Amino acid sequence: MAVSATQGKIKATMTLKNALVTIIAAIQAAADPMHLPNPVRLLEEKASQQVVSLKKFRRLEQEKNILLKEKKALEKELNNRLDGLSNEAAVSLKKFRRLEQEKNIIVKEKKALEKELNNRPDVPTLFHGHYKFGPENIQDLSRLISMHLMDKPSGIDRDRIYDCVSKLMSRYLADKPRGRERKGGMGIYHSLSFMIS
Repeated sequence: MAVSATQGKIKATMTLKNALVTIIAAIQAAADPMHLPNPVRLLEEKASQQVVSLKKFRRLEQEKNILLKEKKALEKELNNRLDGLSNEAAVSLKKFRRLEQEKNIIVKEKKALEKELNNRPDVPTLFHGHYKFGPENIQDLSRLISMHLMDKPSGIDRDRIYDCVSKLMSRYLADKPRGRERKGGMGIYHSLSFMIS
């Protein structure tokens, strides 16, 4: 900054010197002394122009310094943002890798379960779309309830199954006091106790 100020002073001095040389040359070249320009007035004009130029130069220097400070502040802010984004990207990459590992584990478990499902023995169909359960097929009702106790298929009506069990239990209890146990009567009892437990 000191070098540029010195250069500005040298330039102003050179301009003044050029103005003096111009004035002297004009004086020497003039034939009529009445048409000579006033040297003092010319010097004052040149000096005022130099002062204005120097003020402009100083103002531009100040603006340049302000812009440099703003540039440094913006660069610092940008670097901070980039550092923050880099950290977020690293965290996101770690999460992505962890989720990818979890996905791979789940896919392996799914394949193992599918293989196990394909290797299990065929299970007979216990529900044929009707709710006609009596003492003769109480074992089928018991198996149906036990197999789907926690996960009821959408095609089975829970209320109708309950009605079947309720009717069979009423029938069993009605036959028991008379001393007549029907064949499969204990199956109803076991079925209900299994369902309750």
